[in-house]
Amino acid sequence: MVKYLVVVLLILLVILHQDYWQWEDSTLVFGLLPWTLVYHMGLSLSAAAVWWLTVQFCWPENPSE
Repeated sequence: MVKYLVVVLLILLVILHQDYWQWEDSTLVFGLLPWTLVYHMGLSLSAAAVWWLTVQFCWPENPSE
């Protein structure tokens, strides 16, 4: 079941990475960071979490076999 969740999350990350709707947004977060940079920081952290799930639940125990 977790394998299907990981696949769905990977597809969702690919879709969310195409953030063409934000290129005209010049909003600053904390008066310093552009919104698109904060969005991509969150996307990168989400990708790291999905890869962690992949390694924990989908990776074989002994890949050399």
